[in-house]
Amino acid sequence: MTRAVQAYVNKKPIITGVLTVFITMVIGMFVAVAFGL
Repeated sequence: MTRAVQAYVNKKPIITGVLTVFITMVIGMFVAVAFGL
């Protein structure tokens, strides 16, 4: 699992970075809504 993810990151670092930022933003928004911020 981890090796497959690392291989994918090595092949597509830009897409992975964008996805990571997007997922982090979505989680942050969800937490903010959950806590009423």
